[in-house]
Amino acid sequence: MKKSVGRNAILNVVRQVSTIVFSVISFPYISRVIQPDNYGKISFSTTFVSYFSLIAAMGISNYAIREGAKIRDDKGRLNKFVNEIFTINIISTIFAYFLLLITLFLWWQGLKIYFLLIFIQSLLIFVTTIGVEWVYGIYEDYYYITVRNVVVQLISIVLIFLLIRSRNDYIMYAVILLVASGGGYIFNFVHVSKYVTLKIVKKINLRKHLKPILFLFASSLLISIYVSSDITLLGVFGTNKEVGVYTVSVKIYTIMKQFLNAVVAVILPSASHLIGNKLFKKYNILLDNILQTIIFFAIPLTALLIVNSKNIILLISGTDYLSGVMALRILSLATVPSLIASFFVTTVLLPYNKEEKIFIITIASAIFNVLLNLFMIPIWGINGAAFTTFMAETLVAFFSVIYSRRLITIKLVSLSTLQVITGSFIVGFICYVTNLFNLYYLYSLILSSTISICVYLIIMKILRNSVFHAILKKIKGE
Repeated sequence: MKKSVGRNAILNVVRQVSTIVFSVISFPYISRVIQPDNYGKISFSTTFVSYFSLIAAMGISNYAIREGAKIRDDKGRLNKFVNEIFTINIISTIFAYFLLLITLFLWWQGLKIYFLLIFIQSLLIFVTTIGVEWVYGIYEDYYYITVRNVVVQLISIVLIFLLIRSRNDYIMYAVILLVASGGGYIFNFVHVSKYVTLKIVKKINLRKHLKPILFLFASSLLISIYVSSDITLLGVFGTNKEVGVYTVSVKIYTIMKQFLNAVVAVILPSASHLIGNKLFKKYNILLDNILQTIIFFAIPLTALLIVNSKNIILLISGTDYLSGVMALRILSLATVPSLIASFFVTTVLLPYNKEEKIFIITIASAIFNVLLNLFMIPIWGINGAAFTTFMAETLVAFFSVIYSRRLITIKLVSLSTLQVITGSFIVGFICYVTNLFNLYYLYSLILSSTISICVYLIIMKILRNSVFHAILKKIKGE
């Protein structure tokens, strides 16, 4: 079953774009209607539940995709493998709910105001488990995943505008978020019979599965700590409004990161397949092309986001959230190191079974991030939280490159990279000059983005950038 990485990347970009469109359409409306304090409640409860979601997930997805991709042509072996992993996932999900109940019991006084939100959002843990998204990753069925995602997002947008009318409707918004995030997993459970017969089994090869799963789980948990500790600690040291304002900046940063990371996400099965078959030359060519493409888009978009942070926040959420402008600018700086870290972890360390290295990277970054958050948030608030995220992402990127460099032959810095950096400085300068005219924020954003992107592409053409010309050839069908 031969799959096109390019086609899968495009489909995954479309899927991410549909999610972004959902956020761009719904978020400005939601942030204004339910107000920062209620949005902060949703953000805090979402972050709280996310820790238990990680316990249920355990790092199973990446392990299942990596190992399943190697045997997907053997239906019997794959069916046995999938059911063993599914059974482990069911056990971990039950354990996660058990821990959630204990935590609610022990900290009831502090968490009781969030109980209904936590209950609603915790349902996502169950539907995620039965949704077995990783089966579709094994088979690289991104067409189905994309269509399903678009349909669910459209339904969710309609529900938002029909049902969310006042600041007191934030509970209903949490329900709609559950539909948006978990609705597709219900479709998955019904549709998965196309590939496997899903069932719980009694015999599981724990010796084979448990060690890599636990390493990946520990890494996922630690990543969550350094990604989410800022919001959690803001909830402890600050107010619901500060959490709400900061969450807007994080959401904008995350949307751009997810969009750019869409290409990386589809490489794991192909990379595992190439390494498993010792096709190292093809593997290195694939990695080099993907890395240069990511850099080509990521750096100029980061420059655009930094300079236009104020206008973007005004567009997305309004004047109530303007205190998050500097936080967004700091977070924007984390985009490139975050993508580099994701690239090397997903396409090098994971396919080469370097779970221990990933664990070392994440534990060092998590400890560093939490300690820095404890120091900086009480002093600098949301800007301190943003800075710690940037530092943590940079640390992860540094160690990911260090551990990967002996396994691959590609170069991080190339002539194409230097050309992109040059063009990106010009993008930022054009946006800065455009903003000096004090136009209406929407006009300024559209004008600066359009001019700077056009100039950037012209510069890439003049400099004969290799990625730019490769994209042109693809468009022309050459």
